[in-house]
Amino acid sequence: MALVEAGARMKSWQRNTLWGGSVLVILLALAVEFIPREDARERLLAIPDQGPGFTSRMTPLNEQEVELLGDASAVKRVVLPEGEPPFLFSAIDGSRNRHAVHDPRYCFVGAGWEITKAVPIETPRGEIMALELSRDGERRQALYWFSDGDAWFVAPTEYWMKATLRRLSFGLSGEEPVLFIVQTLEPGSVDDEVDVDLLERLDPWK
Repeated sequence: MALVEAGARMKSWQRNTLWGGSVLVILLALAVEFIPREDARERLLAIPDQGPGFTSRMTPLNEQEVELLGDASAVKRVVLPEGEPPFLFSAIDGSRNRHAVHDPRYCFVGAGWEITKAVPIETPRGEIMALELSRDGERRQALYWFSDGDAWFVAPTEYWMKATLRRLSFGLSGEEPVLFIVQTLEPGSVDDEVDVDLLERLDPWK
């Protein structure tokens, strides 16, 4: 009888421990998801209007972009390099909606572009991805990369790992990675050379 009672007390203790642990995990998950987090909007707004060899101007997000981004912060700028065609420079911070940040290739394909070439490019800051796009006989070029202030990288899985760790550590693990996208605005031939120096001058973490 004593063994039965001891077993019952043990099972009750195990159930209580399990329930207590489950409640703790749920509370932690809610805290991670809903506690307000500082985002990088002020840093995104600090992308310069001008610098050596370029000027830029803010351009508004369209209605579809606003809807897709939700609470995420984003800015778009038209950049005019001296002697070169203009391009669109976008920056997205997913601190308040990380689902808005994903592999940009899905967006290009969803917009009807065919990715005819994807080439990773090594830079002193890390890696960026260069895309050659084609649609209805028109060719464009795009670049994208993530930056956490320390390094540039292109793997969405690395973004998700760093963003998740930042949430679990309540921001102590470092900055939220920001997604940067460059798109040419004029049709024509694709330039294989990338002006990394110009991209660094646009980087709000410089």
